[in-house]
Amino acid sequence: MRIVFGGLPYFYDDGIYYQQVGPDYQEIYPPIGIGIPQLPDGTVVVMAGNLTYYYAGGAFYVAQGDNYVIAAPPMGVIVPELPPGAATVSVGGVAAYQFNGIYYRPVFVDGVTQFQTFLP
Repeated sequence: MRIVFGGLPYFYDDGIYYQQVGPDYQEIYPPIGIGIPQLPDGTVVVMAGNLTYYYAGGAFYVAQGDNYVIAAPPMGVIVPELPPGAATVSVGGVAAYQFNGIYYRPVFVDGVTQFQTFLP
C-alpha cells in the first residue's frame, strides 16, 4: 500500500514500512502520525494508564477515527518481544536494548521474559 505522509511517499505491507531509495526499497521505522486502516498481524494490546496502544514490530499504534496511527512509545509499558533490530546496550552497567531512541529492559512476567520501555 502506498501512503503519502508529510508530503513523502511511504510503502506499507503488514506492519513493515518502506521508502524508495533509487530503484530499491529500504525498510524504515514509521514516522509518528502515519496511519493505516488495519492493524498488522500479531498485534498485541498494551495498556498505559487508561490509554490503549497496539504494539507490532516495534511500533506503537493508537486508534484514531477509522485508522490506527503510529504513536510515540509510552514509557513503562511491557511488551512481549523486542523490536526487530534492537541493539544490546549497557545502561548503568546493566544490559538493556535500544531501538529508535527507546530503551527496553528485560522483566519477568509470570516466569516469562518480556521487555519494559524506559528512558535512562
